[in-house]
Amino acid sequence: MNEDAPQPSTPPDDETLLAFARSALAELSRGTASKLTPLTGGGNNRVFRIDTEEPDVPPALLKAYFRHPDDPRDRLAHEFAFSRFAWERGLRCVPEPLALNDDLGAALYGYVPGRMLKLHEVTPRRVDEAAAFFRGLNEHRDHEDAATLPNGSESCFTNLEHVALVDQRVRKLDAVDDPAAAAFIERELKPAWASIHPKIAKADDALAESPRCLSPSDFGFHNAILTGGRAGARERDEFLVFHDFEYAGWDDPAKLLGDFFHQPRRPAPWSCYSRFEDAVIDTLGLPDAQRSRFRKLLPVYRVKWCSIILAPLLPGAADRRRFAGVEIDPDTILDRARSMLLQSPLPDH
Repeated sequence: MNEDAPQPSTPPDDETLLAFARSALAELSRGTASKLTPLTGGGNNRVFRIDTEEPDVPPALLKAYFRHPDDPRDRLAHEFAFSRFAWERGLRCVPEPLALNDDLGAALYGYVPGRMLKLHEVTPRRVDEAAAFFRGLNEHRDHEDAATLPNGSESCFTNLEHVALVDQRVRKLDAVDDPAAAAFIERELKPAWASIHPKIAKADDALAESPRCLSPSDFGFHNAILTGGRAGARERDEFLVFHDFEYAGWDDPAKLLGDFFHQPRRPAPWSCYSRFEDAVIDTLGLPDAQRSRFRKLLPVYRVKWCSIILAPLLPGAADRRRFAGVEIDPDTILDRARSMLLQSPLPDH
């Protein structure tokens, strides 16, 4: 990952982005870029559909990545490398990576027509598709190209690292100045965290190299497009394409499970937890004893996701939201955080 990627003071304008798309698509013999249309839905970046002059040439997708001097992570290189690894291994449940321009902080991908899943459509079948993607990635984890992939953003490989990661997120929330949210953090979130993390920190289980996995990281149905269907098509003709791999890389499978089942926008049903856990255990060839460790860490990730939900209320978060054209409602954020904290999945573990 290029930690020294340029940090432009102002994002490139639309004409500059269109010129990049036009040049890249011409070089790839994929038509003549003619129109740049903004798309909604991203919380951190600007995303555009690129149409071409040729009616038989499919459009492309252009992603302009948010960059800030306070965040040195090269999200562009991170996502593009992971996408290319998956695509070159024959996985077609990701957008095709086409070209990148580090100077502009932008990349081109194949455009995937479709829509987000509705909440009631997050079914066991869709969980199985996510598990199949995980399996497809990790069947190639010993490939030489996999060794060049970076660790995932905020990767953890011991119980103590998981605790330290979440503890840091909780501490950062001291800067939240919304009165209602600040009261929730002090009276509910911090006491909950104080009751959870000492039990995890007392028994640190360092992972050996073999249990590490290739993780899509911000992995869930909020970053999936249902595609392949036509008007009147049967459900079996549709399939999911997963996207947004800015944080992807090598990580602890416990973190993947904790994130996947706590992601709040399109939550995976807890009734499917065991089947997804089975896929992780079987794919990585892990001892069955890892199940207990995975489940002990789930409350840690419940607190982590409370902190993530509240993060837009932190100073500085407004820059990223403004870049992506996203508005926030503090009351809605607080309701979501409280709902997350009250979750009690897998009570016997």
